[in-house]
Amino acid sequence: MKTILVINPNCTESMTNCMRDTLSKCSPADTVIDYYTCPPEGPASIESVTDAIRSANVVMSNLPEPKELERKYSAFLVACYSDHPLVHSLRECVHQPVLGIMQASILTALSVGHRIGIVTTTKRYDNLLTDGVRAMGIDNTVFVGVETTGLTPLELESKSREVVEESLAQCAKRLVQDGGADVVCLGCAGMANMGDIVRKAVGDNVSVIDGVIAGVHLLWALVQMKVQTSKQGVYQSLRVNPFSRI
Repeated sequence: MKTILVINPNCTESMTNCMRDTLSKCSPADTVIDYYTCPPEGPASIESVTDAIRSANVVMSNLPEPKELERKYSAFLVACYSDHPLVHSLRECVHQPVLGIMQASILTALSVGHRIGIVTTTKRYDNLLTDGVRAMGIDNTVFVGVETTGLTPLELESKSREVVEESLAQCAKRLVQDGGADVVCLGCAGMANMGDIVRKAVGDNVSVIDGVIAGVHLLWALVQMKVQTSKQGVYQSLRVNPFSRI
């Protein structure tokens, strides 16, 4: 039996519940999914580099030691749509595969299309996600860019459903009609239940990727293949969590 830990690196429990509801309908067979939400001293949402660093610090300070994590879990998914430092910290600490939902969605998108766009939240994430995609070695021949709704992650819940749906739909249409995207990635964990909105906006010929779902299934495949995080280079093992002493 495989057990995947989905980590919400912000402290908003409703966002964790959103992911739990989504994955309850489409989890791989013979897999248990556990959920971890950042403790209350972390940010309520991650809207900046500072928020990301702070959330990684809080989560790593409160997670069990690496050996215990390795005994209990087969793989780890960091549910923040960014090049989140927690992904890299966990890869240093455990042998099991670790993915972020941004990386998972992009890797999946590359498997089913040729031109990829991301619909996300605030304008700041335009540059942050573009830089994150570039860090994966992907250039403008494949990546058409980011469209932002102007809504914060928390406003995806607090704003009226009509406002959220219209914002998402218009962003997705621009990626397809103006940017030429044939795959649209949902660029926030808080969009885990909004794939159908984007699919309706862009039509059946465009693939829509939810990074939370993609992440769990990619991790399941890596576990099945017995692939672990490489420890030859940058992710050499830290057998003790250095954050636990902070």
